[in-house]
Amino acid sequence: MRHFCSICGVLIRSCAAEDDMGPPVEDLEWYQLIRVFYKEWSEGIAEVTGVGYLNTLNQPVVPMIFNGLYWQPNVYINNSVPYSGASPHCCTYLAHEACWRVLLDRTLYGNLFTDFVAVALAQLFWGASLYRQYSFIRRHDYGGSNEFWDAEGDPIEIMSREGYGHCAVEPSGFVSVEDLLSCLGPEVPVEIPTTYPINSTLRLGNGLEKFTKFPTEVMHMLLTWLHSDDIQQLRLASRPVASISHPDQLPQFFWYGRFFPDFGMWFAMPIHTKGFYDWRSLYFRVKRGLKTHSSDRLVNRKRV
Repeated sequence: MRHFCSICGVLIRSCAAEDDMGPPVEDLEWYQLIRVFYKEWSEGIAEVTGVGYLNTLNQPVVPMIFNGLYWQPNVYINNSVPYSGASPHCCTYLAHEACWRVLLDRTLYGNLFTDFVAVALAQLFWGASLYRQYSFIRRHDYGGSNEFWDAEGDPIEIMSREGYGHCAVEPSGFVSVEDLLSCLGPEVPVEIPTTYPINSTLRLGNGLEKFTKFPTEVMHMLLTWLHSDDIQQLRLASRPVASISHPDQLPQFFWYGRFFPDFGMWFAMPIHTKGFYDWRSLYFRVKRGLKTHSSDRLVNRKRV
């Protein structure tokens, strides 16, 4: 039985440890490193393992403690953790460690309470309806990777040939701005959208237009905490907002906010950003990189 990641939908490839008597000697690819979310019985508490792998029989071999790593000395490894292939009454979800890390980046805001997130994620898996044997979200296509679940042969190799090679690239984060820029290709002039008059019947009446009372700085601060779709709707409804919210008018702290976890560019936020200030240019460079598919790593991280 094949196992696919419950977060990204890409195959979890097994590894060939010598005689399956010990952990693999060689370094494993990102799509071979896993965590297992399981319950001992249907009414039990959801558990999350440490980082392990699949053996040649496609069975999970994982440390039972959350912070355990299979290569650590003296860590308790269990190759009989309950999994779906072992019992029809035991639902088990496997996820790539790399995809798990993307989830943490998205939800933790830099906090360290990973054990609480693990429990919440496990409960989410069991609270949602199971689709086939792989996915916990019905009709979710995982950015196209589910098309290869029933492929004959290696799904990772096939998806690479069929134009989905980015799905097989590790969705790791970016250490620094330089690390991110190196994925975006040669620097080109930033194309900031042209200002056009906005004509709309959605304009607020003069008696309802409250934004005229706010200084521009305050309006920019308020816009920083709105999603892009909401800003666009507000631009259509309010002339004062439209007049101060063209991309070349918005301050750098607004563009910096686009990289926060709740907003559209969170997946591209580097860990170290000290001394970097041109967030507007970086925002549009990332958008261009996604549009031109210049970085499989960036595209797959966004997909996950």
